Amino acid sequence: MSVILSHIVATSLNNVIGFKGKLPWHIPKDLKYFFTKTKNKVLIMGRKSFDSLESKPLPNRLNLVLTHRKSFLEKSFLDKNLLFFSHFKKALKYAQQPEILEKYGNEIFIAGGGEIYKQTLLQMDRLYVTRIYKEYKGDAFYPEIPEKYFKLTKQEDHKGFSFLVYEKN
Repeated sequence: MSVILSHIVATSLNNVIGFKGKLPWHIPKDLKYFFTKTKNKVLIMGRKSFDSLESKPLPNRLNLVLTHRKSFLEKSFLDKNLLFFSHFKKALKYAQQPEILEKYGNEIFIAGGGEIYKQTLLQMDRLYVTRIYKEYKGDAFYPEIPEKYFKLTKQEDHKGFSFLVYEKN
């Protein structure tokens, strides 16, 4: 079973994805889109993104959280579908085990934050981007999508935003 690595992100015109640990907007359709796409899947995220969820794992997903904090790394909660890893490669290796792929499917989602998106962008096969047609003040950013590596394959327009899907060339 080949694995599909995907980013899922909402970003403003100026590539803001967060401000002070929170989303700078509230778009219910985008939240529903995120929850629908990632349901019953593996979700890899950084600790700050996890903290923005009030440090609670999202239900019906395997939540793999990246952190350098030893206190987090010493505990994992498989019963709550929550595991902590020190490196992206370790989390990805865990997620690619046959029994994990069988249970959660072959698409693995990366859900932030900015540094993780930046470090993993060129490894991705697919990008799910909610483009919000407004600029926001922020302190976390999504990298520019390099057109030589990714092609827009789907666009669903809504008032003030669009759901965009990019596939690796």
